[in-house]
Amino acid sequence: MSDIITITNWMTETPGLSNKTLKEIVVPGTHHSESKSLGVIISPCNTSNNPLAEFITNFLTFGFYFNIVGIIIRNLAICQNTSVVSQLMSGVRYLDFRVCHDPITGAYYTQHTVLGGPTSDGLSQLQTFLKTAKSELVFLEISLDSEDDNTNQNLIQLIYSYLGDYLAVKPNPNPGLQNLTYGDLIGSDNFGNIGSSKVVLLYPHDNYVNNYNYLWSMNSVNDLYKGVTNVKDLEAYLNTQLSPSNPLDGLVKCQYIFEFQGGQNPFQTLEHYERDLPEALEKFLNVKTNPNVARINILFLDFFEKQKELMPWIIVQNGGPESMLDPTPDENSGGLYYEKTYQITSLMNEGAGLYCITQYELSIDNMNLVGYKLAPADPLDSNQHWRLRKNVLFGGACLYNDATQQFLSITDCQNGNEHGVLGVSERSNDTGLNIISTDDGFFVVRSFFNTDTNLESNGDTGGNNCPIDTWGWTPNQNDGLNQKWQITEVSQHLQVPFMGIKLGAVYAITVGGFAITCDRDGTIKMKTFDQNNPDQYWTIQASANGYYLFNQKNAWYWSTGNGESLTGAQDQSNAQGFFVVVSPDLSAGLFMTSYAAALVASQLEDSPINLQATMTGTGTSFTVVAINLQPIQL
Repeated sequence: MSDIITITNWMTETPGLSNKTLKEIVVPGTHHSESKSLGVIISPCNTSNNPLAEFITNFLTFGFYFNIVGIIIRNLAICQNTSVVSQLMSGVRYLDFRVCHDPITGAYYTQHTVLGGPTSDGLSQLQTFLKTAKSELVFLEISLDSEDDNTNQNLIQLIYSYLGDYLAVKPNPNPGLQNLTYGDLIGSDNFGNIGSSKVVLLYPHDNYVNNYNYLWSMNSVNDLYKGVTNVKDLEAYLNTQLSPSNPLDGLVKCQYIFEFQGGQNPFQTLEHYERDLPEALEKFLNVKTNPNVARINILFLDFFEKQKELMPWIIVQNGGPESMLDPTPDENSGGLYYEKTYQITSLMNEGAGLYCITQYELSIDNMNLVGYKLAPADPLDSNQHWRLRKNVLFGGACLYNDATQQFLSITDCQNGNEHGVLGVSERSNDTGLNIISTDDGFFVVRSFFNTDTNLESNGDTGGNNCPIDTWGWTPNQNDGLNQKWQITEVSQHLQVPFMGIKLGAVYAITVGGFAITCDRDGTIKMKTFDQNNPDQYWTIQASANGYYLFNQKNAWYWSTGNGESLTGAQDQSNAQGFFVVVSPDLSAGLFMTSYAAALVASQLEDSPINLQATMTGTGTSFTVVAINLQPIQL
């Protein structure tokens, strides 16, 4: 399973989802999914408790012209700016179809106080998505106020004409919708492969639900909604409803939307009134992530396209990748890559690396907590290896230590606290940071929430005090050295075996027309490439420190020693290992690097192979040529 999940098929590609019950799954939904098609004609299906209908009556009383009223109501009724199929392609899996029956024409339309497009248009868009999606499960909630039998029967037949092949059928006995798994509803083919996409059709009238095996009762869903007009009241209500002291059976639909109320500016849109919802939603979800978020099964939203960080959060909650990894550089990361690991050293004290320690005895209560400090820079020390990870909810990024499995918190060591305590999640608001390149080629680690605050080093590499702090950006203080960092790759995660190369096989490593040769005295130089010369035969072996090359003819291990010229090491423990990195220009072959420097080979015969601090320059690119894919007997 790839770390990359395509949003269009996120359910199909989320690991382990098929075995989860629906009450363990979280999906995004859209409030009045077809509302983009709304017009200015007043719907004949208004109900007496509809606040927009009452608003219409008041305006008509004051003598507004009909078409002006229709425009005003349309502006306040539209709660999605994108089409049904666009919502589905963007990850939405719960649709809200509000249906009005025209008794004169017999047609069905979407409505939200004003009429919109035909219901058949929305059904057709859903059908189009289902034909192309892999194994996605879509919930379709139907709202129809009419109790008339013909009206209901004809609507059911209309829906079936579009979705009949995709409608999920209730099992017998039925354990309840919330207790069925995604796999139960999707099913499988005769070969055991996961089945095609399905629709759970939620219908509002139980007398029809009981007569059709593909209609599901709305009673399966707890609808958490209270008409409020501001974020504070909405979140207070939802916090109460989602508290552990209020256990809920069935699925839970959490409506993160406002109620429109009259008396406000009639010429503004509903989108204007809900402008605070997208930003507030991320913080609300972060609070509810643990332990109550599993209680939310359907997150019901207006203006879905504005929820930029929602789908990564949805995928995380359903057991997918902990972050939406992107193999391309992040614009806020100074060209750093998410999948690489780095050592971060202070420019004020270049010999000091950012260090993560798991057992750190505090002077207060003798508590052992995770902390970080500066330590003598050591590229082999995994406690100094930091991976850049995306902050799923809050944007920006965060630093993650592979060895300790902890995150660096930007807020640590402030207010006189001597020892930092790491954040524990890339979804926490104290781990957000940006890593920004400076004009002189170094980096500033800056708080994502306060762009004037940078991570600062005072240069201390030991003792009990904390050498890391956060301060406002002061470029003139020590020329800003205490707030600048050098970030060096220590692992590219493209280690061999790479590009089909096998461990234990025999290869020649060439630069131009020359190959790396191990002479009898152990020196390693460039010689004219000769496929029949066993001095140029190298096998790739794994070690605790990466990978290394072994010359079988001379029984020499290739060590990345400290001298200008690399020499063989007869003891495997001295073979420090190297990493092989695909060149940005694939035709140029591969870079071979030690932990901290590139291996540089001159394109001249009898020239040594040197260490170079940068990966640019002549001879840094190598080509690996297979001599024999099986170990040879010499």
